[in-house]
Amino acid sequence: MTQKLGVGETFYLPNPQPNTENCHLEFTSHFVDLVYYILKPQAQDIETWRSAPLRLAVFEAESGVPFVAGEFQNKEKWSFDAPVNVLKVATEQPRWWQSEAGSMFNMILVNAVTNKIVALRQLSVQSGLVEKLSNSLVEQSQRYQHFREVDAAHRRATIQFSTLQMLRG
Repeated sequence: MTQKLGVGETFYLPNPQPNTENCHLEFTSHFVDLVYYILKPQAQDIETWRSAPLRLAVFEAESGVPFVAGEFQNKEKWSFDAPVNVLKVATEQPRWWQSEAGSMFNMILVNAVTNKIVALRQLSVQSGLVEKLSNSLVEQSQRYQHFREVDAAHRRATIQFSTLQMLRG
């Protein structure tokens, strides 16, 4: 289902960790949406989200356990990472990771307390990153039987690797 998004509107998914900052990915028919729940968003945060240069990376902690990591390339050096678990996707969802189709990346900045959208950004992701993520998700779907196994692998990885290590690959 495609959702229409607008700044100031309530985001259609509640914060999975209410009143805390966190980042996750939502699968779409075009690729993924990155959702960042931010506490006390400031004008500089919103401006950074909308327009600062951004470096994205796909990091595999182990085969089939990918993260999407990013860092804004401005004086704030704001970074984030999000685990990707394809086994949480309902079977009727489009499976772009098994084709060459996906590359649109919506970035949605949401107030972690009010669940209101405070900024939006849309990017076209480099084909190399799409291919790396797609290959990792195919591996994930073959290697793991249940989404909880993937979640456990992601938890182990977040203890072992920092976001900056993920960005360096």
